Amino acid sequence: LGLSQLESTMSEHKEASKRILSEIEAHEKALRQLRQCTIMRWQGADSNLRMHLEVMGDVGSAETSLRNIIRRPDQTFSKDILDMDDDNIPKGGLIFDIAKACDGWATRNERVREMRKASLGRDMHRFGKPFAKHLTTLGMQSPDDIDKVMVWYPEDKIVLKLVGKDRSKEEDIETGSEGERTAAILSLMLLLDDSPIIIDQPEEDLDTKRISDVVVKAIREFKQKQQIIIVTHNPNIPVNGAAENIIQMNFAGGQIQASTSGALQRNEIRQAICDVMEGGKEALDKRYYRISRALEG
Repeated sequence: LGLSQLESTMSEHKEASKRILSEIEAHEKALRQLRQCTIMRWQGADSNLRMHLEVMGDVGSAETSLRNIIRRPDQTFSKDILDMDDDNIPKGGLIFDIAKACDGWATRNERVREMRKASLGRDMHRFGKPFAKHLTTLGMQSPDDIDKVMVWYPEDKIVLKLVGKDRSKEEDIETGSEGERTAAILSLMLLLDDSPIIIDQPEEDLDTKRISDVVVKAIREFKQKQQIIIVTHNPNIPVNGAAENIIQMNFAGGQIQASTSGALQRNEIRQAICDVMEGGKEALDKRYYRISRALEG
């Protein structure tokens, strides 16, 4: 082939590669839009749970995937890839730049182009010398890996938050208490599926307010569309959750046995709830008396 024909073929290949990269990015953006629509649909069904999509914000999985591509799964080049402070909070590196940028797509494209240039031995100053040298070596010995870098997109991060009763405060479950995380996960579980679900003691690590605001409210709403079976020692859940069938369980002879069952309208069911969960009618009356006297004072 003549030189002019080779140059023409190369030009065609370059244009084709640009078009393919553009199509891949368009699909990546469309995927994020679908995720956002799904999140909006989920959180529209539960006012106590808020979900936020941080596009390309999952720095942990982004670091793992990029390191696998460039064949350095260890912690080398951390200042260039993802730099963490003493509290293990990201503070620098190209992944940090992408996650925290106002325009993550543009920043991602810029950082990827910089890595590609370094793999070709150009513009080496953007990164530290060891990382730039590694990319150059990778470009010479395994150019397919650089192609994988060109189509690498960090994964999104979904942030779950619980909304306070006054609707003005959101609590991030990553920094919240164990009880708050339990409440958020329970709300999410009830949102994601309409098949029968069994929950063992959802009141663990939750205060009474959270049980009423989150657990009971979610149960009353979602039991309309799915069967929910709950094991609990908290009276707020079967009573305020409007349980349709309550089964009192006793342990005898090494076996768990059903003592009585039925709806709250049955006197023996109400008596069982009072005895098992509240310590009996006398204990309940004493607590009610002390609370009412305190409120009067």
